[in-house]
Amino acid sequence: MDMQGASLTGGYDYQFVQTPPDMLICKICHLPSRQPYLTGCCGHTFCKSCVECLKESTILPSTCPVCRSEQFTHFPNKQNERVIKSLHVFCSSKEKGCEWQGEINDISSHLDDCLFEEVICPYNCNAILWRKCVNDHLENDCPRRKVSCQYCHITDELQYIKESHMEKCLKFPLPCPNGCKTSDILREDVDNHRGVCPLQEVGCPNECGATLHRQDCDKHINNECPSRKISCQYCQSMGDQHFIEGQHVELCPKFPLVCPNKCEAKGIFREDMETHKMECPLEVVQCGYRNVGCKAVMGRKDLKKHNQEEMEEHLSLTMSELVSTRGKLTATEQQLTTSNQQLALHIEQTSSMQTKFQEKIDAMECHSQQSVSKLETKLTTITEQALHTQEKLQAKIDSLERQSQMNIAKLEKKLQQTNEHIEWTANINSRASHIKNQAFPVIIKVPEFDDKKKSETNWYSHYFFTHEKGYKLKLNVFPVGRDSHKGTHVSVYLYLMKGPNDNDLTWPLKKRIQVKLLNQVRDTQHHSHAFTISAARRNTVEDDKKQFWYADKFISQASLYQATTDCKFLYNDCVFFEVSELLI
Repeated sequence: MDMQGASLTGGYDYQFVQTPPDMLICKICHLPSRQPYLTGCCGHTFCKSCVECLKESTILPSTCPVCRSEQFTHFPNKQNERVIKSLHVFCSSKEKGCEWQGEINDISSHLDDCLFEEVICPYNCNAILWRKCVNDHLENDCPRRKVSCQYCHITDELQYIKESHMEKCLKFPLPCPNGCKTSDILREDVDNHRGVCPLQEVGCPNECGATLHRQDCDKHINNECPSRKISCQYCQSMGDQHFIEGQHVELCPKFPLVCPNKCEAKGIFREDMETHKMECPLEVVQCGYRNVGCKAVMGRKDLKKHNQEEMEEHLSLTMSELVSTRGKLTATEQQLTTSNQQLALHIEQTSSMQTKFQEKIDAMECHSQQSVSKLETKLTTITEQALHTQEKLQAKIDSLERQSQMNIAKLEKKLQQTNEHIEWTANINSRASHIKNQAFPVIIKVPEFDDKKKSETNWYSHYFFTHEKGYKLKLNVFPVGRDSHKGTHVSVYLYLMKGPNDNDLTWPLKKRIQVKLLNQVRDTQHHSHAFTISAARRNTVEDDKKQFWYADKFISQASLYQATTDCKFLYNDCVFFEVSELLI
């Protein structure tokens, strides 16, 4: 933003309340002189910056531009400087309505508070407005002003509250998602409401597979659910309806049955049917003398009559069975006698075999003792071989221990190097943690370097100073490079900014500034570039991008990513720059 009289090159380009005397006017820029110099040849007044620019020119650099004297000498005129700085000027925003007028000495402090100066919105909404309109803008127009949510009272930017917060505000009122009559349900209570909503779809509590509204559950469970619990009308057992009315009826012990013999008994329980059959008069049974040959079959009620009528027949059959049984008993006794004789013979043979077996066992015991003796001899030989092998293994273990000690020594050395690297990195991080307001030398950390490179982000550092109460600078890094070097190099720019101490510093500025890309493994092999910065004037705005110095080919991408054991510029996705001053 250009302001009248803001240039640091040449004289004061302000609107003066009264026309300055001609003796105070620079004969080069034709403005009241800034840091006036008086010539020794003709006594005219020049600005210090105009004289220096004239010296750097290749056209008669040592000739007076007024009298053309080759003895062009000059020296500071402090008296004229005091007179010039006491001249009264109007504010550079006079045309906008500012009525201030005062000395040149005071205009810088006035511009810092001038209500008609254009400033950027403090909330960074990119609006540019007069300083007097800032409060009204922040209260009524700024999309990034702080407001409170009318429901949960959280405070944040207006744009965020309107566009994002309302979509997730827990106190925002909503209608029932199921369409019931309940309204104004807080978003955080929607799930709780679903737990009681009469129109919420739920599964049948009896797990019959039906899905229905919560308000219809009782009706379904009591009248429609095939899995509802009912009791058997005969045995009072509880169960699912489809089971009680289906499988249970086929098994119920109290279910009434009809006698399969069609006797006069009615309503016989299933569990009592077998007992009834044993007493049923119509049950078909065999004659009690079937074991002796009677094959008659009849109802239980006729059994007694049959026994009376067939008594003689039954007695005859019993006698015949008795005679037959006696003959079988005689034959069995004869077979038993024969078996006893065979058993005695077998016992005698077994005793003879036992004697032979004992003799064989004795012979085996003798042979076993001889085998044990041979095994003991062999065991002694094996033991000696094992001792010899143990000695060889011990020697090998000793060798491995010596090798391990050597490896441990190497690892300890490597660990020491790693610790030194960690200490060096921690020192860099500590020094780079906060650079704002620091003076040379400063360490600047650029985090998430690869992400900035992928997004082609133009990264700026915090401001810093050349020395305490010195010149204010800022570093600008292009991770992917600039212009024709984009993609092949990293570009670095150095900006001169308006500083709080500029009025007390020497102008024009001329310094040699070194920007160094640090090796994060060792405090050696850093990559550096020296900037020669010169400025004939100071800045009057916070971020004047017109005064800068650059190195578009600061370092190639290949060199940046080429890492060795002793040199890594990019480490843990970060790079570090050190900015310092060199002697001219």
